[in-house]
Amino acid sequence: MSNLSLVFLLIIFLALSAFFSAGETALFGLPRLRLRRLARQGAGAGLFKQVLEAPHRVLVGILLGNTLANVAATAVTALLLFRLAGERLTLAGLVAVQVLAVSFVEFSTGFRSDLGRLGELCAEELGSASRWREVATLNGWTEDEVTRLPPNTAVKLPPH
Repeated sequence: MSNLSLVFLLIIFLALSAFFSAGETALFGLPRLRLRRLARQGAGAGLFKQVLEAPHRVLVGILLGNTLANVAATAVTALLLFRLAGERLTLAGLVAVQVLAVSFVEFSTGFRSDLGRLGELCAEELGSASRWREVATLNGWTEDEVTRLPPNTAVKLPPH
């Protein structure tokens, strides 16, 4: 496979990652009333119905797809680096690039997942996932703390 083909493949994997990230934001950012209306009508009604009935399952599928796309992009990037740097790129350097890239992918996926859970709660209780910052502020959490909330944490919600 040529370097140009690998660059094309990398672009495809990055586009897939963007697609999954945008899908997560779009689906979990919709107010519940609008989700209910979309679930009753039109194309894609089944997807909206699944978001209402099993949001965790939909989120897991989206995050899995995003993680696979990111890991594939990381592998292609490592191969490209190896081909371009040749023998100048030591095995330790290649492993370091892989570890950093995988760490970044896992951190960003975990961050989105935690924000997704809080966003899911906000969508269900407040009608919009985008109100997660408001909830975090009300509870005195920083954005960093939101990503490390233990399971079953009590959450104060603002008035509807």
